[in-house]
Amino acid sequence: MTKIKVDTAIEVFVNAFPLIDDTDFKSRETAVAYNAAGMDLVWNFQTPDGVVSQTAVTPTTAGTYDWTHVGDGMYKIEIPASGGASINNDTEGVGWFTGIATGVLPWASPRYEMVPANISDSLVKGTDLLQIDVSTIQANAITATSINADAITAAKIASDVSLEIADAVWDESIAAHQSVNSTGRAVTLAGTPLAETTAAGTPTTTSIELTSGSAVDDFYNDLMLLPVSGALAGQSRIITDYVGSTKTLTFDEPFTSALSAGDAVAIIPRHMHTRNQIRDSILADSTPFNGASIAAILIDTAEIGAAGAGLTALATQTSVNTIDDFLDTEIAAIKAKTDNLPAAPAATGDIPSAAANATAVRSELTTELGRIDVATSTRLSTAGYTAPLDAAGTRSALGLASANLDTQLGDIPTAAENATAALTTAMTESYAADGVTPTLAQAIFLVQQSLTDFSISGTTITVKKIDGSTTAATLTINDNTTPTSVTRAT
Repeated sequence: MTKIKVDTAIEVFVNAFPLIDDTDFKSRETAVAYNAAGMDLVWNFQTPDGVVSQTAVTPTTAGTYDWTHVGDGMYKIEIPASGGASINNDTEGVGWFTGIATGVLPWASPRYEMVPANISDSLVKGTDLLQIDVSTIQANAITATSINADAITAAKIASDVSLEIADAVWDESIAAHQSVNSTGRAVTLAGTPLAETTAAGTPTTTSIELTSGSAVDDFYNDLMLLPVSGALAGQSRIITDYVGSTKTLTFDEPFTSALSAGDAVAIIPRHMHTRNQIRDSILADSTPFNGASIAAILIDTAEIGAAGAGLTALATQTSVNTIDDFLDTEIAAIKAKTDNLPAAPAATGDIPSAAANATAVRSELTTELGRIDVATSTRLSTAGYTAPLDAAGTRSALGLASANLDTQLGDIPTAAENATAALTTAMTESYAADGVTPTLAQAIFLVQQSLTDFSISGTTITVKKIDGSTTAATLTINDNTTPTSVTRAT
């Protein structure tokens, strides 16, 4: 039996098995319409109180009571939650369809149990819990005497029960478990936190503000702060100062990074001495080594200063660098001098005198000049050598007829003479090919003939040469009556 949520618009099957033809008793009827001949559909219903009813339902083709073929002779129908003309899904109980139609064997649908939403969601869908009224459970329904021996064993409880029991034990407050020699007491003596709270405000690496804490100044001094959540969990620092009014802690040395507001912290009641306290105690000691001697050493080291700043009598690094550069230069110069000295033993008598050096230089110059003279004489005596031009040779090379340069220059035509010659000399007739850049003469001839000697046939203009018959070029116009453009063709 299918459980269906009451007070909800639903779709249900009208037949539990495919509708069968009443002639051969085996063929599936897959085309039974909502208004088929002889259609008689009845909704049978029984309430939880045992009230039985039957209601005729008229199928439709759309909307309420929509009759639809699902497939293979199975049909479904819609039932509204309310407002229907015949039946509605608004009452708890069990209902089912029966029906007949012409040509079809009688049929019946599955039985449907209309149940409250909580029953459907909890027992069918699993999306809710079944509501149970605990007041209906009698007092002492389950007592120690009513549970048989070994009724609850490890084999009969869930595998995670032991984990849940362990969690409950660890989460139990230790305050109520302080009996002498008890585990709770042992844990307390081992180091129960004096306070547990969270960081507030804007913590830094050297101080934090507590969300809650003592109002007494210095209350947590020399105790240990232990972060128990966040990025710094596991680190710890000694508290050097506490301001009760602001609940601000200061540490002896910074954390590796600042805590975040909301990080859980614990204050452990372990009296600790900071590095500064230990140092001050050593320096205050009356023994020579721990007191005065160390103080004297500190004075001396203070005079030296950071990076030797107090040692003013020593040369600076700049001075040392200057000396180093000077030595590099001077040593190189000395080496250059000593490289010219004779090999050991270097007797001064082995060094040539100035006169001897001068004589050696003159001897070398005489030898070299002699070589130059021989080379020059050889060059002049070769067959390929050309002597420099004299005056007559120069005039001949320049094309001058006489030695008088003024006479030669006077024969050069003037600009006016050149212009007259250019404008009065007949040109040789020539025309550039189509698409080829013309010479000045070619351009002038084409312009002249295009203006003075041409014929038009259709859209073709034929330009004649000076003889009046030979074609110089052809042009094409875009229209033979009202031309607007012309293009050279040949």
